[in-house]
Amino acid sequence: FLNGFYFDRLDFKWQWRAIITPVKTEKQILENSMPEDDPNSNSDTYQPSDAVDGQLKPRWGPHHAGARELAGLYTRGKRTQETVCIAVCLTLMGYNLFQLTMYFQASRWSTIIAAALCGVVTADFLSGLAHWAADTWGSVELPVIGKAFIRPFREHHIDPTSITRHDFIETNGDNFMVPIPVLASMAWGFASKPPQAILATYHWNCFLFLLALFVAFTNQIHKWSHTYFGLP
Repeated sequence: FLNGFYFDRLDFKWQWRAIITPVKTEKQILENSMPEDDPNSNSDTYQPSDAVDGQLKPRWGPHHAGARELAGLYTRGKRTQETVCIAVCLTLMGYNLFQLTMYFQASRWSTIIAAALCGVVTADFLSGLAHWAADTWGSVELPVIGKAFIRPFREHHIDPTSITRHDFIETNGDNFMVPIPVLASMAWGFASKPPQAILATYHWNCFLFLLALFVAFTNQIHKWSHTYFGLP
């Protein structure tokens, strides 16, 4: 009996609360709604000037005014720089890989595996650090580095799927530029040092080469993470 009385009171309490709770206005409903044609909320459905019948305004994505402006800053000169960097980086990678293969010894498998693991971890840390720095510091208006290197990071945050529409050169050009000094130094060492010195630093060269490889393809992997169709 007591249990029944308690639950009756509880049910009455919730019914009374539902009665006295004010009905939401159309403005409040619109602010908290999720439209069927835009489930990811890429557009602002509520605008103070026209709370109910306002036009959809892009919050982010390819139609955002800022995204279009940043995409328009991609120049022919930037394209040339990326193409040259990819060509130089791949050439150095090919030469260094050939030299590493020539000096490879079967007993060094453990060295290569350890170098690969360290290379992945280091590349992931450095890419995260670079991403944070480009998002936090600087501006697109900075001379040289602004439009060339900070712009892609800012565009990506306004239009995250823009990277999926970039070809191989635009996606990876800057990342292929980063390891060029390291790869060039390795190539010079292979060409100038005696075999004994090369064998003594073989484990270090494996780490540097794999680090350079992972850094170069970081953006390509990031692109695949945003791609939902047509993956290799």
